[in-house]
Amino acid sequence: MSAIERVAGEGGLRISVIVCTRDRADSCRRTISRLLESRPLGTEMLVVDQSGDESTRTAIEDLERGDEVVYIRSARGGLSAARNEGAAAATGDVLLFTDDDCLPDDDWIEAWRASFVSDVSTGIGFGQVSCPPYDPTKGYTAGFNTRDGSHGSELFKLGAGHVGMGGERAKRPQLKSPGQPGLC
Repeated sequence: MSAIERVAGEGGLRISVIVCTRDRADSCRRTISRLLESRPLGTEMLVVDQSGDESTRTAIEDLERGDEVVYIRSARGGLSAARNEGAAAATGDVLLFTDDDCLPDDDWIEAWRASFVSDVSTGIGFGQVSCPPYDPTKGYTAGFNTRDGSHGSELFKLGAGHVGMGGERAKRPQLKSPGQPGLC
């Protein structure tokens, strides 16, 4: 029995984290490493890779211990296609999406879990993404601040332009009905 099945059997909310990537092997590795360091028991991790070569696969190979990281090689192009492919493969009750260049807070997964547990009517949520000052040697690395309450369904109600809606988002898989186009 996998860790995600054990948590579900104990009455917990199963979480799947999906990271979509294309040609950013080192950045993706940093993101996956951060998520693995802080993920709660039973959190499923998926990487959907649309890269033109095997560099991302090589970069995260040693992180794929047992069932800890599910690697999906995708021939389809585009972020929405990658998110939909990850969502189709995920087994969680809640799907968390983050970008391959983001470094979520240590409590990011738990904060989202708590948000969805506290309001069962929540189907989708977005979080605030912040960027540190630009460093030309490192590029931009976005981060999430979950400590000030800037996450969850309440941000969705603020509307477009008030929060970073691309790099951090969450949804329940049942929002998509069979035969409908993907919602990602």
